[in-house]
Amino acid sequence: MYEEKGSQNQMLRHIRLLTFFDVVVKHMSFSKAADELNLSQPAVSTAIKSLEQELGVHLFHRQGRKISLTTAGFSLHKNTSVTLHETQKHIDYSLDQLGKERELCITTSPAFMRYFLLPKMNQLLEQIPDIRLRFKSLPEREIIVEQNTDCAIAKIGSYWPNCKADHLFDEAIMAVCSPEYLDKYKPTLRNLSKQSLIHFSSTDYDRIEWQHWLLASGGPVNHIKSGHIFSDYSLCLQAAELSLGVTLGWRHLIQDYLKSGRLIPIGKFTMQTNNSFYFLKPNSRESHPHIEKLEHWLNQQFIDL
Repeated sequence: MYEEKGSQNQMLRHIRLLTFFDVVVKHMSFSKAADELNLSQPAVSTAIKSLEQELGVHLFHRQGRKISLTTAGFSLHKNTSVTLHETQKHIDYSLDQLGKERELCITTSPAFMRYFLLPKMNQLLEQIPDIRLRFKSLPEREIIVEQNTDCAIAKIGSYWPNCKADHLFDEAIMAVCSPEYLDKYKPTLRNLSKQSLIHFSSTDYDRIEWQHWLLASGGPVNHIKSGHIFSDYSLCLQAAELSLGVTLGWRHLIQDYLKSGRLIPIGKFTMQTNNSFYFLKPNSRESHPHIEKLEHWLNQQFIDL
C-alpha cells in the first residue's frame, strides 16, 4: 500500500516536472515560463535541473539568458508534449462534465418563474444544494424540451414528443380583488359582470377570458363591463392590488398574494379548466438525482393546490 502511494506521488511529481519543461520549451525562456506558471524564475530553473538529474541528461544548452534544446531535450519534448496536451484535454472535458452535472436547466413560462418558482427559490435550494439552476423562460405555447434542457414545467400538449410527462396539478382560476375594492364595491358572483374587470390580453390560443369564467360560474355574461386591458399578467395583478378592478387569478400563480391578503377571492367558485400542468423530461436523458429531487419538491408544493 505504501509502495503504491509512493509510486503515485512519484508519477505526479514527474507530470509536474514535465509540465514545467513543456512550458519552458514553449517560450524558450525560464523567466517567461515562470510568468505563465505564476512561479519565480529560480523555482522553474530548479525544477528543470531536478528533471535533468533524474534523467541523467542535459535538456537545454544554456548560453547566458539564451537557451536551446539539446538532442535529448528535443527527443523528450517530441515524445511527451502530445501526451501532456491530450491529458489536459481529458482533464478539461472531465471538469466540464462535472460542472454540467452540478447545473440543472429548467424551461417554463415567465409567469410560472416569476410568481411560483422565484418566491420559493430558497426552499428549493435547501432540497438541492450545491447546484446551479439555469432557467429558460418561454411563452406557454412555445415551450419545448430541447437537447440542452433537463426538464420543463408546462401544460401538456401534443407538441411535446419524446418526453415523459408526470402530472403536477390541474389548472384552476378564481376571481380576485384587493381588500379595499371588496369593501368599497362589494363584488359578488351575481354582480361581477357589472364590476370593473381587468382583462389579460394573451396570445395563448387556449387562454381563459372573463366570458368563459363567468359562464362557468353560472353568473350573467351579458353586458360585461369593459375594463383595463394588459398584455402582461404582472400588470393585471398590480392593477388589482391598486384597487383598479377585479382580475382572474390562476391559483398556482397567486398563492403569495392570497396568503399575504393582498388579493382576496370573490365568492367560493373556482373554475377548473381542462388543462393540467406536467413535469416534462426528455426520454433521451438518463435519470438524475437532482431532477428527481426537483420533481418531488414540486409535487409537495401542489399537494394542497
